[in-house]
Amino acid sequence: MKLDHSRHLPTLAAIAFSALLSACGGGGSSAPDPSAQLAAQLQSIADAAVKSDSSVPSVLLAASVKGDSVAASVAAGVRAPGTTDPARATDQIHVASVGKMFTAATVLRLAEDAKLSLDDSIARYLPTSIVQGLLVLNGVDRSSEITVRQLLSHTSGLPDYFFDGAPVDDRSPFLNVLLADTQRRWSAEDTIAWAKANLKAIDAPGNTFHYADTNYQLLGPVVQRVTGASLESAARSLVFDPLGMTSTYMEYTEAPRRGADVALTHYLLGATDVTGLPALSADWAGGGWATTSADLIRFMRGLFGGKLFKSPSTLAQMTTATAQSIAADTPYGLGLTSWGNATTPAFGHQGFFLVPSYTIGPTMS
Repeated sequence: MKLDHSRHLPTLAAIAFSALLSACGGGGSSAPDPSAQLAAQLQSIADAAVKSDSSVPSVLLAASVKGDSVAASVAAGVRAPGTTDPARATDQIHVASVGKMFTAATVLRLAEDAKLSLDDSIARYLPTSIVQGLLVLNGVDRSSEITVRQLLSHTSGLPDYFFDGAPVDDRSPFLNVLLADTQRRWSAEDTIAWAKANLKAIDAPGNTFHYADTNYQLLGPVVQRVTGASLESAARSLVFDPLGMTSTYMEYTEAPRRGADVALTHYLLGATDVTGLPALSADWAGGGWATTSADLIRFMRGLFGGKLFKSPSTLAQMTTATAQSIAADTPYGLGLTSWGNATTPAFGHQGFFLVPSYTIGPTMS
């Protein structure tokens, strides 16, 4: 199953990936300023993306190569559809499922601190009201078999509340519900209850890879139960603050964290501008984060540069694709997917609102 649900993302990701590979190869010694050369490449990509598709209001691209010695960030288009206010490279973006990396990293840090075990049943951390009836097969409730690791790797067998179900008017049942009442605020418990009432289990726990936001909506309450704090607070203390990610926050539950002349670029569902609509609170742990391209680079560099996890084995678990995801032709570990090949691997995540984020190579060289 694809990790994104957008017809634009694969093209943008492929072009940006090629540009970054070219930059990594480094122009010859004749290139006077590699960063300027990289910026020109990225700007060309961003400009072309906006010009080629009127449904894309803005594109922000950033790349960092060789320990930040070569780095660039660019923007094209406008901050909001129907305006002339240009998007800026320092603006914030709603990262959608790219934010699953943040949630996963928070869970893994808690595992390092022995606050939880990845192979524990989720019933150890969540109340019966949430767990009961999550996954019923042939009349048997097998919800307590689901582990924290299976949530992280999308092998729980749970359906995706956001996109599963028979579409109506080219939208999933949940998206139709969301757009029917854009002022409703959703809790994790609300989205989980909706999935229980409206969707069927995919498979028994551990059998199949099926990408589902439901998994991460369950991880949020797990984090809150073991820390006694909100998911946002836990992520800030365990991930964001150590990596200097000062512009990252959870929309709808936290105040925006931005300086002067920085805006949140608008994001759309089809032709509908959903920026700031309370109903998008349904994203939460599965993709409700807002951040900047600079903070995304800080996260990826910290993740792969040894600044976040205490043990290399934690990153190894995160980057190792499960057998189930490989069988589904979607290599996915614990909150990270992979592209490329054994010689030039790439790790990261994609998001619904046209946001790919990845790094080339396991050492960020």
